[in-house]
Amino acid sequence: MTRSFTIILLALFMIPGMSFAADDTDVRTVLTDYHMALTMGDIQKIETYVVTDGRFAMLEGKHSNWGWADYRDNHLTPELTDLAKVDFRLEFKAVHQSGDMAYASFLFFLSPKGDASKNFGSGRATAVLVRGPKGWLIQHLHTS
Repeated sequence: MTRSFTIILLALFMIPGMSFAADDTDVRTVLTDYHMALTMGDIQKIETYVVTDGRFAMLEGKHSNWGWADYRDNHLTPELTDLAKVDFRLEFKAVHQSGDMAYASFLFFLSPKGDASKNFGSGRATAVLVRGPKGWLIQHLHTS
C-alpha cells in the first residue's frame, strides 16, 4: 500500500513538471527563432515572434522604445543591414512560465555570419513573453 501511494504521489509531482518542460522549450524556441529572424532582415518574419502593438517594449542600454511601431521604425529597421552580418547564440540562464506569461534571462553572443569561432561581442537579456492564440510572443525585451 505504501509503495502504491508513493508511486501515485511521484506521478502527481512529475506530471506538472512534464508540461512545464514543454512550455520551457517553446519559450526558448521562440527567443532563438526571433534572433535568427533578426539576421535574415525580414520584418514580416520577425513580427511572427513579437506582440505587434503598443504593448511591446524594448529597452536596450540607454535607449527605450514603447510600442512595436516605434521599435520597428526607429530602432530595428536601421540596424537590419548590420544584423544580416552576424549570427546569434543564446545561452539561457533561467526560463520560468506561469499560465500565459513567461520570462527568460539569457546571455547572447554575436559572431560573424558563418564563423562562430570569432566573437563580435555579447550581452545580457531578459524577455517577457505572453501566450495567446498564436502561441508565445515576445512582449518586452531588455538587453544590455
